[in-house]
Amino acid sequence: MEKNIEVSLLFDFYGELLKPSGKKAIDLYYNEEFEEKLGLFKQFSKLEQGLDEISALALEIKELSQDTQITELADVIIEKSGSLKD
Repeated sequence: MEKNIEVSLLFDFYGELLKPSGKKAIDLYYNEEFEEKLGLFKQFSKLEQGLDEISALALEIKELSQDTQITELADVIIEKSGSLKD
């Protein structure tokens, strides 16, 4: 696994020097192997979906509430969840 990390880092730095076919081969072999083992993209997608749901619920709370303090807190939640996606 340590060798794969080294190759992946080298690819990140020097990948632009490779021909397209070489880039594709390395990318498919190493990066997809990492995704299979670590599932980072899947985790990221779940987190992003969760943030979208939190924002939507906070917006609904803001629109339904008559309480100023609750609407202000809903705004904070919307802002924070949006900034986490940036």
